[in-house]
Amino acid sequence: MRLYYDGLVVHQSQSDDGVIEVVDLGDTRSMHFGTFPRQSSMSLRTPHTLELTYTEAMMACLLLNTSPEKVLIIGLGGGSIVKFLLHHFPECQIDVIEYRQDVVKVAQG
Repeated sequence: MRLYYDGLVVHQSQSDDGVIEVVDLGDTRSMHFGTFPRQSSMSLRTPHTLELTYTEAMMACLLLNTSPEKVLIIGLGGGSIVKFLLHHFPECQIDVIEYRQDVVKVAQG
């Protein structure tokens, strides 16, 4: 089943783990895992900002630790949280665990 998104599909791939689609709509680039809801999104002009409510909520931990030295992220997705953290905390050590190698390749490229 092919899904149709608003915007332009700029990447589409399939692996044993599923579908990855990257869609550009205006200034926003989003990653989908074969479903209409966005897995991650970023602004092409300001990639260090968080575009989705759930990623903003995940950063609420910064209210308790305003200068993190180490962060472990489980699940890379499109890398929006990594970009946000690197921009705001350039000295922070960030480790990421991602099960799907194809997600890492798409996020890097």
